[in-house]
Amino acid sequence: MSKAIEARGRQIFEMFNQMQTSAFWATLSPGLKKHYGSDAKLAEVNKKLRERMGAENKVLGETLVPYIMAPDTIYSRRSDFSNVRVPVVTTITMNQRGEVDLFTIGPESPVSEGRYAGYTDTTKLKLPFNGEWLVYQGGRTTFDNAYAGSDDLRFAMDFVYLKDGRLFSGPGGLGARAQTTIASVNLSWPRPMGPWSRLKGL
Repeated sequence: MSKAIEARGRQIFEMFNQMQTSAFWATLSPGLKKHYGSDAKLAEVNKKLRERMGAENKVLGETLVPYIMAPDTIYSRRSDFSNVRVPVVTTITMNQRGEVDLFTIGPESPVSEGRYAGYTDTTKLKLPFNGEWLVYQGGRTTFDNAYAGSDDLRFAMDFVYLKDGRLFSGPGGLGARAQTTIASVNLSWPRPMGPWSRLKGL
């Protein structure tokens, strides 16, 4: 993913964070503008959020990945805010025109604390494929891995193989043609089964 797209994600976040409502409104896609109604309504929502959350104290992490069903890019940011006890996650989905198709912000989802909480690997693992792949889901926090919120999928991971930085060819949506493979690896089974994986085309 390009540095320019990452810089665009950061720029849009700062527009929101600094309450630059007019500039932020201008970045929204027509569909998202329709959802919010008007820049005045957006400013009111932003003001209430800022009052409740306080200031961003520290950036804890950032990710940049392609969207699966459209030629969009997802910029995610994990931050500490002064009035929030848990990390806050901001997700900005940008289309090819640099417009914001989706903007969400809220507390980070909790990690599953079921039977596998605190587990540490004792076996050396080798992935069942070669080459350079993108870890689409994988890690010990829900910011890095949506599966982390589920006890059954606590240590599951998704890897994707990109072609020219994209998951598919064509315009996206239902007409998209897969040009990559997803490898799903689940290490959360309750009994020993040996290394395994499921490879499938989109």
